[in-house]
Amino acid sequence: MIALLGGGFVAQASESEPCKGTMLSPVKSPNDTRSYGLFTLPNRMKVLLISDPNATVAAAALSVRTGSTSEPKQFPGLAHFLEHMLFLGTRRYPKVGSYQQFIAEHGGEYNAATGANTTHYGFTVAPDALEEALDRFSDFFIAPLFDANFTNREKHAVESEYRLKLKQEPRRLNAALKQAYNPQSPYARFSAGNLETLADKPGATVRDALLRFYKRHYSANLMSLVVQGPQSLSALRQMVCRHFSAVPDRNASAYLPGPGQAALPLSRLPAALGVRSQGYGRTLGIVFPIPSPLRDYRVAPVKYLSNLLSAGTRGSFYNRARAKGWIEGMSVSGESLDPTQGEIEVSLTLTPKGERQMKELLGLFFSYVDLIRQKGLEPWRYQEREALDKLLFRYASKENPFDYATNLADRLHDYPPEEVIVGGNLLQRYDPKILRYYLDYLRPDNALYLLSSPDSPVEKRERYYGVEYAYKKVDPAELNATIRRIASEANLSLPAPNPYIPKKLDLKQPEKTGRLPRALLKEPGFSLWHATDTSFGVPRASVQLLLRSATASRSPKEAVAQDLWVLLIDADLERMKQQAYRAGLGYGLQSKREGVLLSIYGYDEKIPLLLQRVMERMARLPVDARRFALGKGQLGQQLENEGRDLPFRQVLKAVMRSLSPDSWSAKEKLQALQSLTLADLEAYKKRFFSELEATMLSVGNLTPEESRALAQKVRRLLPARWTPVPEAKISLPKPGQPRLLEIPVAHPDAVVVAADLSAGTDPAAWARWQLLAQIYAQPFYTELRTRQQLGYVVTAAAFSQLRHPGMLRVVESSSSPAGKLRKRIEAFAQAFARGLDSLDGPSFERVRQGLLRQLEKPDATLADRADRYLANLLNHSYGFDFNARIAREVRRLSPKDLADFYRKELLKEPLRILGISEGKYAGAKKESSKGDKR
Repeated sequence: MIALLGGGFVAQASESEPCKGTMLSPVKSPNDTRSYGLFTLPNRMKVLLISDPNATVAAAALSVRTGSTSEPKQFPGLAHFLEHMLFLGTRRYPKVGSYQQFIAEHGGEYNAATGANTTHYGFTVAPDALEEALDRFSDFFIAPLFDANFTNREKHAVESEYRLKLKQEPRRLNAALKQAYNPQSPYARFSAGNLETLADKPGATVRDALLRFYKRHYSANLMSLVVQGPQSLSALRQMVCRHFSAVPDRNASAYLPGPGQAALPLSRLPAALGVRSQGYGRTLGIVFPIPSPLRDYRVAPVKYLSNLLSAGTRGSFYNRARAKGWIEGMSVSGESLDPTQGEIEVSLTLTPKGERQMKELLGLFFSYVDLIRQKGLEPWRYQEREALDKLLFRYASKENPFDYATNLADRLHDYPPEEVIVGGNLLQRYDPKILRYYLDYLRPDNALYLLSSPDSPVEKRERYYGVEYAYKKVDPAELNATIRRIASEANLSLPAPNPYIPKKLDLKQPEKTGRLPRALLKEPGFSLWHATDTSFGVPRASVQLLLRSATASRSPKEAVAQDLWVLLIDADLERMKQQAYRAGLGYGLQSKREGVLLSIYGYDEKIPLLLQRVMERMARLPVDARRFALGKGQLGQQLENEGRDLPFRQVLKAVMRSLSPDSWSAKEKLQALQSLTLADLEAYKKRFFSELEATMLSVGNLTPEESRALAQKVRRLLPARWTPVPEAKISLPKPGQPRLLEIPVAHPDAVVVAADLSAGTDPAAWARWQLLAQIYAQPFYTELRTRQQLGYVVTAAAFSQLRHPGMLRVVESSSSPAGKLRKRIEAFAQAFARGLDSLDGPSFERVRQGLLRQLEKPDATLADRADRYLANLLNHSYGFDFNARIAREVRRLSPKDLADFYRKELLKEPLRILGISEGKYAGAKKESSKGDKR
């Protein structure tokens, strides 16, 4: 029998004496109405409380200042393994899966992640369930069972996760990077863990090592906790004191590098690391070791220098290198590895030409660094960035509660409590000496050059990910000579003042008609919906424009022509996009199956300027043969990379394509791309505009007149014939005859994806599927993932396609064939029906309330509201209340209604698509399957 729902609240044996003393308040945004309280428990655990009376979701996160750098050498991956084992029962809540079930029943989510020096755990939950959730959560850090019966099972889960990500390029590059690190540094060690590294060793079992690691490093003095909810600060404090005061303080120490343990000491630099990439991707990473920038967080040197280095303005390194056809993209990032050391990494996406002329490329880059040394530290530049940061902070929007709590829990380790929100996020103090100190580490002789290319010569093979690489020290003399030569002819320049910085920040008067969007324009082929909404207190707006074309995705060639056109527009606007983003104004241009979606969000004053420039490029984009060839190569690389996505994602995409007659695979697009010419692209653009329908939505700090003016810009600048375009159709399978898709995936894992859909699109259908998924998901995971250990990826969730609701079930396994996975999924489905029959009223009501909270939660940000409005528009819900209509239907459902629905829609007459990849079991004898095979 499948146990659908968990047990009840177990109170602490003793409440202990309440925490006493005052709480600190961190610096926060003037736009942030929440109350904050900082204090330290008697066991030295740092605590940040956030009281938000308007919150409909509570959240908590605990961060432990330990990770893979603290592992014993004989058990690589032990910290990650420990993270897994904490979820498998505690002394007061021994039942495996009860924590996960409790969170799911109360409308929440949970997760955890292990890093080099930090491991964090977090959850969200309904506010009225926060205290019980904290009680269960705190027991992770007081009395976990580490049940020996689950040790071997969870080792296999770690193995499955490791194998799942074997072909992910970021993982492979990181594995290669470790080969260049100092072998004496723990940063050079494998940290994911697998069956080999977590196997018992002579005289030492992994479980004993696990217990020792936990007792040594999971200490309250290395922990920081964030709890947020609608309760008062006093009430939140009492909860924390009751449930976390018992976490033991073992007086543990965080990792600090010992003598000779620096990750990239100067003695190993400069060096070159060549990596044989998968497919056609080419990247060059330039890694500079620096001292940890945490001590200078008020100056924020890494943030300031990263902005200058990656500038895309005329005359910048990026602008010149791209114009020469050497690079396609660039990013600069920096981090503190630990309290003593950090890194700045410049990542360049290369063209084949850029790889061939890499010395000249590096010469150009270091010439630009020299220019920053000469002219880049002027006070006005710092002051511009400082003012922009303050503006963004002044009008900061709320983040997702889970992400916000997790981020702050990690930050409590690094910044003074009162600056936990602003530390490192704001430029606060101009100090050219400190800026120059860090800039001086950006030298040719203090760099690791990491080239990933399909043409890289290789000499060795990395042990865990099979990455082929070659490592050697570099003589900087030749590079320095190139830099001197390039500097004389580079003609580089630094950014001018940013033209997108807003000056008008006043809030517009809301309309008397209310906050919901209303149609300002409804004509054949063009509709404009508008809502003046300043309820979030920010001078921002969102403008979204969906251009649906009758030609979009009509064939693989049409689809790939549109993808390439959007890619070329985006590349052409890169410089403008970057400046706008730094001034708090962003845009996105996406190629969709039905056409093109443009989204602009940010300070409203400059939205007209940004919209005009995008429309001008869409109407008249100059493309020569060289730019066409570059874009074609870049798109080809993206399509190639889709074949290296995670196996279950590849199968899921194939399932979704089978529902849409005009949806094409990456392979089909690649074939079409090969024969696509520049003339084909120009012809497609004309066809795109020949039959075009626009749905435009503006929400936020804009008046109706300003929205109409934006719509007129679109109509004036685009050479379109505006006309209604038929909506896309869906291809549903026949009732009771599953559509079987056999998807070849180049990965040894077996995958089964079962997608069930409704024939209807009404709120009643959505209510049934969403409530069913809410009940189904956690026991499905617990049974197939935790108990049966079928694989790392096991999930069930609500699902929809072209407005049709349904449910998705996914299992990926490195140890079982697809036939076995199907049988286990089907067996669970039958057992679940019996459990559903016995579902009692109170349990059903808890799940129902959890779903209702999700459906009825208020929008957290203006962007969230705008996205919800657009989804309603595209769903023809012109009252913008589709979720409310679903909620009404959810309230009407009884346990019997759901059980009857389940038997009919999932057991008797399902509209089901089964996507299967056999993996390493391909070619083995398979059982016959009834169904509509494609």
